[in-house]
Amino acid sequence: MKKHVPGESFAFLLILFLLIMIQGCKKDDPTGPEVLLPVEDNVVYQVEYNPTTRVYSNEKKAALEGVDSSGTVFTFNAQMLGEVPNAGDIIIVHGLHMRKVVSVNNTGAQLIITTENATVSEAIKNGNIQWQYTPKISEVSHVVVAGKEIVLSKPLSSGFTYEFDLVNWHYVIWMNPNGQSATGQAELQVNFAITNSAIAGGKVTATLGAKGTMRLPQQAANVKISNSTLTGFNCNNSSMRSELTLEYAASFSQGGGQALLELPGITLKVPLEAIAGFPIPLPIFITFGISFNTIINLPSVTSNAFGKCVLKLDSNTGFEFTGTGFKTSHKLNDHDVGDLNFEVGDLSLMPAPIEVRHELSAPKVGIEIAGTEVIWAACIYGTRSTLMVPSLCKAALDQVRIDYGYNLGVMGFSLAQGGDNLWHYTKEYYSPECN
Repeated sequence: MKKHVPGESFAFLLILFLLIMIQGCKKDDPTGPEVLLPVEDNVVYQVEYNPTTRVYSNEKKAALEGVDSSGTVFTFNAQMLGEVPNAGDIIIVHGLHMRKVVSVNNTGAQLIITTENATVSEAIKNGNIQWQYTPKISEVSHVVVAGKEIVLSKPLSSGFTYEFDLVNWHYVIWMNPNGQSATGQAELQVNFAITNSAIAGGKVTATLGAKGTMRLPQQAANVKISNSTLTGFNCNNSSMRSELTLEYAASFSQGGGQALLELPGITLKVPLEAIAGFPIPLPIFITFGISFNTIINLPSVTSNAFGKCVLKLDSNTGFEFTGTGFKTSHKLNDHDVGDLNFEVGDLSLMPAPIEVRHELSAPKVGIEIAGTEVIWAACIYGTRSTLMVPSLCKAALDQVRIDYGYNLGVMGFSLAQGGDNLWHYTKEYYSPECN
């Protein structure tokens, strides 16, 4: 049952925080994976805005005529807005923007407002926000690919396919609902493929892929603001599970060179308002992201590499702000790194190193507030192979790991940003030449 606790006069506000996913217990743990019970979504808000905060909803939101490419200059219809904000005021355009006013140019018909970044603690004097949520694919409202935001014309529950070209690379992203777990968690079938035909002045045939299933975690968060200061929050994600097959194949037909690939972020966004079921002015989204990070270094016409492995990770993560710093926690429910089938070499035995590194973050779960990714955690699946010289040693590895990061500048907290690795497991392989 959704519970709404009204705030002071201004309207209900929010802030949030969930965090990040992933972790579990080793495969030989006799207790086995953690068993979760289904949870019911619940959102509670108790918020008091600062007197200088202006919330633009309904007609006032409709008064916004445009934002410049820098995201700092806002143009409003003066008559529809019906008020002139002062320098230093915080304006919240319902579900879209939170900015601090620097100056206002009143042309009569329009208000041209120059702004700068604002913090949540500048907008809110006191706040107590709690939530518990099991993600639902049908509540995804936007998909962001390569910085381009796609507003969905139909629920993602019907599946999603997107193709695009970036430089010489062709990307195909496919996601399809795959039912849900016994705890009600959404599962996705995913398939990502990247192909290339020319790079670094030469010709290359390269295919990079990842396919399998991905589960989104149960999330719980609690945020507190007192006297315009963030005094604490904690976020937990439970039982996020992915099982993926990673594979790559690359060979040059002429020339040679290095390719550094980073798949533009693919992000599914769920507005907090969709979970609450009542108006939420502050633009807060739960995000689920996917990205590749790949290096291909094939220096000669006869060099080539391929690899294939199956990786699995199921975990919990926790994050707590204590007022002066952070505490992180994680628990492994299950993980597995299958044997790697790989080859890397050069038919001409040219004495030059070869390396292919293929990594996938799936998913990267976080919170976005007013356009800033405040906190995130990612399950990362990777494989790599290399030919070393002059020994001609062939080495490779598979890896699963959990990373996290935060950027609390938008919350008004001086410990602005950071990140680290929470856990990793690696399996290595070496040819006889490595001895």
